[in-house]
Amino acid sequence: MMIRVALVATLFTVLSGCVSINVTDSGQSGYSNSCNRTAYLVHSGTLRSEGALASYRAAYAEEVEDYDGLVLTQQSPSTVVHGAQSGAEVLMLTRFPCESRAKDFWRSQTNAELAVLRDQAGDFMVAIYERGLHVNF
Repeated sequence: MMIRVALVATLFTVLSGCVSINVTDSGQSGYSNSCNRTAYLVHSGTLRSEGALASYRAAYAEEVEDYDGLVLTQQSPSTVVHGAQSGAEVLMLTRFPCESRAKDFWRSQTNAELAVLRDQAGDFMVAIYERGLHVNF
């Protein structure tokens, strides 16, 4: 029965593109039904250390998955042709199923532990946006 439900939900998701279902090991939904407005956690700022940024990105991407987050983009210059790499603009965009999941992650002990790497990596402003996010690159 559970397999049938999962197949129907997957098929519906693929066809409609509007349903997000997360089933944990206990069979419970990973977040509530009120979690229906996509939210984006946006890091924007300037680079301090490319090495620290690489470490932060790897750890961050792994940890946000526990909160149903998905890193969509991690922009920083691939090559600096003039000036120093330090101070380059950095943008990280992470999608969550809703603002409450993004806030749950941000307030988590896991994120608190990532703060040291984040501060070494760059000087970031981090904000949550619900639907309608428009980013110009």
